Parts: sequence; C-alpha cells; structure tokens
Amino acid sequence: MNLQANETQRGAQVLRRNAAAFVIDYAFFGMGLAFAGPSTTLPALAARLTSNPVLIGLVGALWTGGWLLPQIAAAHYLTPKSRKLPVAIAVSWVGRPVFLVLALFLLMGGVRWPAVALALLLAAVFYFAATDALVAVAWFDILAKAIPGKLRGRVVGIGQLLSGLLSLGAGAAVRALLAEGGPPFPVNYAFILILATAAFFISTGTFYFIHEPVEAVPAERPQLAHVLPRLVSHLREDSRFRHVTVVRLLIGLSAMPLPFYAVYATLERGLPEASIGIFLVAQTLGGLVAGLVLGPVADRKGAHRVVQLMGLSQFLAPVLALLASRVANPGPQTLTALFALVFLFLGIGEGSTMLGVLNYVLEIAPPPDRPSYLGLTNTLAGTIILYPIIGGWIATRWGYEAVFALAAVVILLGGLLALWLPSPSPMQAAGDTGEKPVVERSR
Repeated sequence: MNLQANETQRGAQVLRRNAAAFVIDYAFFGMGLAFAGPSTTLPALAARLTSNPVLIGLVGALWTGGWLLPQIAAAHYLTPKSRKLPVAIAVSWVGRPVFLVLALFLLMGGVRWPAVALALLLAAVFYFAATDALVAVAWFDILAKAIPGKLRGRVVGIGQLLSGLLSLGAGAAVRALLAEGGPPFPVNYAFILILATAAFFISTGTFYFIHEPVEAVPAERPQLAHVLPRLVSHLREDSRFRHVTVVRLLIGLSAMPLPFYAVYATLERGLPEASIGIFLVAQTLGGLVAGLVLGPVADRKGAHRVVQLMGLSQFLAPVLALLASRVANPGPQTLTALFALVFLFLGIGEGSTMLGVLNYVLEIAPPPDRPSYLGLTNTLAGTIILYPIIGGWIATRWGYEAVFALAAVVILLGGLLALWLPSPSPMQAAGDTGEKPVVERSR
C-alpha cells in the first residue's frame, strides 16, 4: 500500500515538473518569437534592406515553409526513437543561435552591403525554421506523452499566458529600440535579435527538466517507399483529419498578408517605425486572450471549437486592415488603433493554432501514428510558403489592399467549413473513421 502511494506521489511530482517545464519553455520561446517576429520585426528589417514586396514577403514564406515542409522527413526520422527529447535538445542548440550570428553581422557594419545582409536575413530565417521543424515534431510527441489530454489545453493556455506577459515586455523593448531616440539602425535591430536569442536559449534549457515517458515504437524506421502510401491512407481513411487539413489550408491564407501589415502601416500609411512595438504588444495581448480563454475552451468544449474561433479571428485581421485603408484622412491615433486591432486578432489566431488544429490532430491520431499525423498535417500546410510570395506579387500589381481582400474571402470560406468540423472525442472518432477508439495515452 505504501509502495503504491509512493508511486502515485512520484507520478504526480513528475507530472507537475513536466507541466512547469513545458509552461516555461512555451513562455520563453514565445518571448523569443516576439522579438524576432515573422510578422513584425523581421519583415520590418527586410524593408530597411529592400523595397521589393516580393522579397519582403519571402521572410514569411521562408519562415512558414522552413518550419512546415520538413516535418514529414522529421517524423520519418523520429518514428523509431523511443525517446525524442535528446534529439530536440541537440537540434535546438544547433539551430537557435543563428539570429545571434545575424546580429553580429549587423553590428559589424554588414548593412553596407544591403543585398548581402538581406540574403543572410532570409537564410537565417529559413535555417532557424527548418531546424525548429525537427524540434517541433519531437516536442509535440513528448507533450502528448508527458501531459494527459485532459490537462494539455490548460498547460498550453498557461504557457501562452506567461508568454504573453513576457512578450509585453518584449514589445515595450522593441518600441524603445526602434523609437527616434533609440539606438541607430542597424544597432537597434541587432539588439532585438540578441534578446530573441537569449529567450530561445532559456527555452532550450527547460528541456533538461522534462521527463519523457517511453512508448512502444517500431523496431526499425519504415522505408520511405512505404511511408507515402501510409500518409495518403491517413487522409483517405480518417475523415476528421481530412476535414481539419482542408480547413487549415484555407484559413492558412492568413499567411499571405502577414508580412505586409506592419510594412503597409509604416511605409504606405506613414505611421512611425516605433509603432511596430505597439503592434507587437497588441499581438501579444491577442496571445494572452487565446491562452486565457481558449485553453479552457479546448479542454471543456473540444479543440474543434478553438479551430472555429481561429477562423473568425484570422478573418477579422485583413478586414480591419481593409477598413484602415478606406478611412478617409485618418489621424495617426485612429490608424494606430485600427492596426493594433489587426495585430490583436492575429495574436488570437496564432494562439489558436496550437490549442486548435495541432491539439485536434494530437487527439485524433493513434499513438503509434502520432509523429506521422503531425508531420503530414504540417507538411501539407507547408504549401502556405507560397502565400506570402503570391501576396508580394499581387501587391506589386494591384497594391496591398488587394492582398488583404483576397485573404479575407478565402479565410471566410475556411471559417465556414470549420463550423462543420466534428468533435475529436474518442467516441466520435470510432464512429467517424470506422476505427477503434483511440486508446488513452501513456503517462
């Protein structure tokens, strides 16, 4: 009896430690992204190096594509590994210092060669995202094993809340660094990248406190020739997986205008560059709202409800940007407020992806297929890489307003389709796919 009580107590302690580690990791990684944001500071830095909208759009394209496209290969590599945590740690230390290299290049006067600086920026964005793709597949699998499904939304929600609080400080720092009285260009952006790297390093350090449960895995890595048919079968046989994938691809058109909101507000509408700090704070507040509200929604109502709210918030962002473009002779305060709302809804939408789409996939995926489900859904979403490039091309021909309008229409279609997304509960899964109910995950 005492032995059983001790085991129960030990299990509870391990769960609390894992939950704390995931919360702190999520918070500081989010803070790093607040400094090195693919929708705020990084496109703004690119706009200081080039006026070409297509090249500015490449920041978002390379970030999204670099993170999403390699995930099938990452899942294939990780499938036979019973412990993914050592891989996540090693790859994090290899990939996350890259923005520090870019910062040092800027501090050494690299902007004297704008084309070289821009090329290094784009390469750093892709390298960071591609290495983090492998970390992400491992991270999600570890999260599913280490945190029970009934607590996962709460843990992620608390992580988003803490991330938001830290990112508010990041937004204030970015605003101060980019203000007229702040450091000159490019020192200001170099400091921002250094602060981002410090946050990423703290995030990586928390990995060492996670206890990863061991689950049964295939003894050998499946041959690549057998992987593709298996992935196709996921889409063919699992209607919920197919449904959420289509919804994600449609709502994912939110990536098309993403690199251009801040650029449009500052370069086209004349707002000061320091406004980027305000936008970052607004985006962070959106993430806070997502963490506070959508975590409990995911646990109590289901991840499919979060996906539906994600569609609404992502739709409102380009609609508000269009409104800002149509207001006649708006004052700086009105414009700033409208674009702050744009970034608020962007923050809610981005905070919904983990709690909504990816949490949904974790719930419907059988444990042995979890890495391949995650890898496939993210790699299919990698087609989003084309959206910002297309957006840049449209902007050069018809202006940024056309980009916002097209995004709003397609996102609306995805949001409407999300209204019919079925519940991820095991009972519905059994009836929906013809398969046995998903077994409870090992803790």
